[in-house]
Amino acid sequence: MNHLIRLLTAVFIFFTTIQISATNKLKLGTSTSLLGGSEKTTLEDVKKGGVKFIEYGISKKLMEASPEECEAVFREVKKNLDEKKLKLWSCHIPFGKQYDISDIEEEHRKIVVEQMTKIILSCHILKPKRLILHPSFEPIKEEEREERMIQSIKSIGELRHQANKIRAVLCIENLPRTCLGRDSGEILRLISDYNDVGACYDVNHLLNEDQIEFAEKVGKKIKTLHISDYDKINERHWIPGQGVTSWGKLYRAILKTGYR
Repeated sequence: MNHLIRLLTAVFIFFTTIQISATNKLKLGTSTSLLGGSEKTTLEDVKKGGVKFIEYGISKKLMEASPEECEAVFREVKKNLDEKKLKLWSCHIPFGKQYDISDIEEEHRKIVVEQMTKIILSCHILKPKRLILHPSFEPIKEEEREERMIQSIKSIGELRHQANKIRAVLCIENLPRTCLGRDSGEILRLISDYNDVGACYDVNHLLNEDQIEFAEKVGKKIKTLHISDYDKINERHWIPGQGVTSWGKLYRAILKTGYR
């Protein structure tokens, strides 16, 4: 619970320090990936803390499950959220080395896309507005980068059709280090062929580009956010205010994109 209190305090300071009007305030959500753990934060704690929106981090175990098993899990998730009067905003599709949509081995790439298709279609029970997808895993060798970009773009093109079926926007997350999507140029290349695909802007993943510059270049393609702080040396996922991010400037840059 202490973690949640620190988070909400940081967000309150963030909003009030830059003196924005009530009509411009972004709504606050959190991820189920942050629940549990050593501090045992629960959905009840989230509700008491004033958070109303949830991003549901889908378990990797469901990648190997049947559609019926996936739907059973999602019905339970929906029941728990409804009981707490929390609104589901987004679902994060599982990621990992074995679930890499940029895999150069075509047969394995197809299997991963099929598994993610099952996950996405089962998500109709939750009715997410956004689906978050990693464009790759890592490490990626520089000599393989171009081929992996092509494979990832192909996979995104296939998975967006499934997202459309459940009326969700597929959002490709920018990633750090050797991953695909490590700057605005790569993110735009990954999604530019598809008008119905957006970007998930994770502000603590940018290691090769200024945060403001990314927001300005990706612009209206930003459809959802992952907000945390870092040292610009590596991803840290710190509470806002613990790192070096210039929050006032970044917030204004995001508002200029039209994102709310």
